Amino acid sequence: MIDNELKVIEVLNKGIFALSPLKLKSDDQYSFNDAYNKNIIAELKHRQFIIGTYPDYMLEKDKYLRLMNIATSTRRIAYYINSFDSGEIIGWSLMGLHRLGGLNWQTKLCPKTTEFEDNEKIEKTVAFLSLDHASLLGKLPKSI
Repeated sequence: MIDNELKVIEVLNKGIFALSPLKLKSDDQYSFNDAYNKNIIAELKHRQFIIGTYPDYMLEKDKYLRLMNIATSTRRIAYYINSFDSGEIIGWSLMGLHRLGGLNWQTKLCPKTTEFEDNEKIEKTVAFLSLDHASLLGKLPKSI
């Protein structure tokens, strides 16, 4: 998982974040925020399917609240960045979504984790993010 994050950061640092490169926060795969620079704090998520497979993408409320709290206390912008097997890297400004009217939170029965073996179902409060409110931030090379 850390390798995916490093590849995404490398692409973003050659493009949109060239003037203020992102740094990997830690090598902790359970960390709720993965990258930062002087202006942003970001959670990186790799989706193991091609973009557009689903009409929207889930964000857990706990993750959102932690990102927003850090962003507010450090005067940064919170981003939720997703990469896809098809190569696209897209991002949502969480402050931008908040200014658009906020998020529609709902409780869903979801796997406890998505990347690990424990797939017990638990209730999670989530919002679904539309591609209409995302920005294309970069494209991973086909060799990845």
